[in-house]
Amino acid sequence: MSAPIHRVIVGTAGHIDHGKSTLVRVLTGIDPDRLKEEKDRGMTIDLGFAPYRTESSRTVGIIDVPGHERFVKNMVAGASSVDVFLLVVAADDGVMPQTREHMEILDLLGARRGLVAVTKIDLVDEDLRELAVAEIEEVLAETPFKETPLVPVSSTTGEGIDELKRRLDALVDATEARTVEGLFRMPVQRVFSSKGHGTVVTGVPVSGQVAIGDVVEVLPGGHTGKVRGIQAYKEGRDEASAGHSTALNVSDLDHREVTRGSVVATPGFFKPVRFLEGSLRYLASAERPLKHGTDVRLHVGTAESIARVVLLDRPVLSPGEEAPIQLRLREPVVAAHGDRFLLRRISPMVTLGGGVLVSESERRTAGTRDRVAEGVAAKIEVLDDAEGWLERSLAERGAKPTPVRDACVLAKLPSDRGREVLRSLEEAGRVAFLPKERVVHREAFDAASAAVTSELDRSHERSPLAAWAKAGDVRKAAGLDEALFDGVVARLAEEGAVDTAKGGRIRRRGHVPSLDARDERAIAAIEDALRAGGLKPPSRDELVRAAGLPDERVAALLSLLAEEGKLFSASEVCFHASVLDRVRDVLASVAGRHGGELVVPEVRDELGTTRKFLIPLLEALDSLGLTVRRGDKRYLVERAAEATE
Repeated sequence: MSAPIHRVIVGTAGHIDHGKSTLVRVLTGIDPDRLKEEKDRGMTIDLGFAPYRTESSRTVGIIDVPGHERFVKNMVAGASSVDVFLLVVAADDGVMPQTREHMEILDLLGARRGLVAVTKIDLVDEDLRELAVAEIEEVLAETPFKETPLVPVSSTTGEGIDELKRRLDALVDATEARTVEGLFRMPVQRVFSSKGHGTVVTGVPVSGQVAIGDVVEVLPGGHTGKVRGIQAYKEGRDEASAGHSTALNVSDLDHREVTRGSVVATPGFFKPVRFLEGSLRYLASAERPLKHGTDVRLHVGTAESIARVVLLDRPVLSPGEEAPIQLRLREPVVAAHGDRFLLRRISPMVTLGGGVLVSESERRTAGTRDRVAEGVAAKIEVLDDAEGWLERSLAERGAKPTPVRDACVLAKLPSDRGREVLRSLEEAGRVAFLPKERVVHREAFDAASAAVTSELDRSHERSPLAAWAKAGDVRKAAGLDEALFDGVVARLAEEGAVDTAKGGRIRRRGHVPSLDARDERAIAAIEDALRAGGLKPPSRDELVRAAGLPDERVAALLSLLAEEGKLFSASEVCFHASVLDRVRDVLASVAGRHGGELVVPEVRDELGTTRKFLIPLLEALDSLGLTVRRGDKRYLVERAAEATE
């Protein structure tokens, strides 16, 4: 039966030839050097993996990393997965350049729990051993690892190994296992083709879990395949989780389409990007300041890319300082907020600094550096808070509504968990849901509400005789997205601030047209003239004369009467609403005789009107939804529906 896996990774670090691989072999019984070249040269080049069994019968993975300066990029790929470090320093050599660099890398990648194994104590006398320990303690005192325990050991004689195991077991048992929640994502360490199985990819998942039968996506490239088999620490498993050293056999995937730096993930949530934002800590040991626009090597996960550093709040970053940055990459990488990264010089390849990514970026920062810098600082504070991070991200989008699905992708949360977070934010009054499955930050929603009411007030001021404003005009004047506008109007109507009506009409609640005595008399005269005209109504000029007001004023009064449903019109011909009952009866009679069709000559004769008025009348009835035109024929809407059924 497979031993239970504790989702924790132990990683070695230290200078070349200080005994890392030998120590791993003593602890696990497995030689982590798998490459022929490594065995021939006696030097670890690539990452080695070995399962380690604790006294409590838990299995954890040990990653053995190379110590030579030429292979630091491989060390970074391993260290980015480490939960507990095992820093190896040889007693006969002491602290060396790669020792210091590896300590800096561990620090930059957020490693805090670990041990220092002082190896090769069988090669030195007691005095030299004490000197070596004192030197290491002195160096550690200047780092975040000053409280890290030191354990002198000999992989040859076995001295100190039991004590090292005891301390390592205690650290492992006390380290919280990585969560299996969230989306599956595994940076690829190695890929090969296995005869009879096909493509196999290996690595340490950084989030989520995967099971046999799951479909995964390989990025960049977007190739998908199904997981046919899983191994963790050389044993077959039904599933693998974050914190497992994992090998996946993936069907329908050519191994030539995958490289180290690729990412295997849950489909649809991750994408390769060329812009990343984060916080950079520039090493105090750096030889000179870092200038804005400097090209560097970016390491994130197992990926490496040349990147340009854009300093967001200053032109130069001095050694020991920290600053918000944007990274502009030559080759895209797949990453997520919360990922640790490392920057190294292009040549010579020395470590410059590192930090944490806060977001993928969709744009360059031209003209917006201050805003982006503020966003980076705000997101740093909520990196471990899904609600806070998503709220901050939505706030950055301002009045641009975000589809719920896109919000889940943005936060890298499974859809059900993403919706749960959004609903919690809504209950807290921090986001607002909109029509068409969209969300927006509440500050933007409130600003949009203020814009709508302000534009409505202006519209009523500009057109005092109009009972309603056109919703489309208000939306354009406020500069709002349709979904945001509709959501705002619905909320304003619910709160009693506005009224809405069919035909895309909106008004401030309580608004009434500003009519004086002349307007009232003119309206009465217009209605009298239209009633008297019936289906042969007066012309526009005749209505102007009857009203005794300028044409522009009469046009406003006619619009008001139409809004109130007292008249309807088409082609400049107005009919009083009182004629509708008679018109409906005639239309029903004619349509009843012809299966819903309105035979125009019969309608004209029964209404006792002329073609001059009939055509505008029918057009008006079309706009009211009482009739419909299909080709050269018209139908009564109710009868046409019955005929269709």
